[in-house]
Amino acid sequence: MDRLIDAATASFMLGGLSLNLASCDPRLQPSLARACGCDLDADGGRLSICVGRVQGAQVLGDIVAGAAVAAVFSEVVSHRTLQIKASSAVVRAPTRADHAAVDRYLERFATRLDAIGFTPRFVSALFSFDAGDFMVVEMRPEEIYSQTPGPGAGQRLQAAA
Repeated sequence: MDRLIDAATASFMLGGLSLNLASCDPRLQPSLARACGCDLDADGGRLSICVGRVQGAQVLGDIVAGAAVAAVFSEVVSHRTLQIKASSAVVRAPTRADHAAVDRYLERFATRLDAIGFTPRFVSALFSFDAGDFMVVEMRPEEIYSQTPGPGAGQRLQAAA
């Protein structure tokens, strides 16, 4: 089976990017939450996105109800953006590994924002939630799109051989 997410794409995704998770309710009303961490298994077949329980209540509820899910990864300097979609996902409690993923993500994201003049205080305010109060959305990526602004935005990317 071809890999949807190759090593270079995985490295990009885990590099401290702006990360959002979206879904919708049965009436197709959208829900969105800023994610606070992510991890990808070794073969790129399972993506774990961490979302604050309170801030992400609507999107988490929509996913539990069986809605499709999309994760958006965006580099804050270049605006290079990827969107990863799955027809369903599972919401679960975090493990120790997920807590470590949140710590890594927040450190990497703070470093990226610091490079463009945003202080660690700004990052703390942006992610003002109890670091232990999050849930994990586990999805199996089915489609990946370039969403970088410009003529290629919306282009579906092919699986790596």
